Amino acid sequence: MDIVSSIIKLLFGSKTDKDRKQIEPYVKKITEIYTSIKALSNDELRAHSAGLMKKIADFIASDEAHIVELKAKLELPETTLSEKEKISKDIDSTTKRIDEKIEQVLDEALFIHQGRVILQKTVDDIREENGKSVDQLFREVFKW
Repeated sequence: MDIVSSIIKLLFGSKTDKDRKQIEPYVKKITEIYTSIKALSNDELRAHSAGLMKKIADFIASDEAHIVELKAKLELPETTLSEKEKISKDIDSTTKRIDEKIEQVLDEALFIHQGRVILQKTVDDIREENGKSVDQLFREVFKW
């Protein structure tokens, strides 16, 4: 059995070699990004983070305002049960739209577990392949 395994490894390579080849481009990309981030000062990092947070906040502001309005309608005593149901569905769809907008801004997801890249895909690819948002997939994968 050992001889057969050795011949197969020699001809086709081991699973470890295949895995290494598959993740090597990601490791290289992460290393390049890490090098550029490491060169930034704390103040520069804070500025980049603040800029990204502002970009996201501006992008979803109208949807968040809409949710606030809807929640206010839910609290009104004259709102009927059927209206509350419609409002709740609208809140859910608006929340989903917010998630999608945030994902558009962030564009690519990278899941790392115990130092290994387990997923790196664009948000659109994740949604297309799994039928889930990045947040939903993250919670499923990491049992969050």
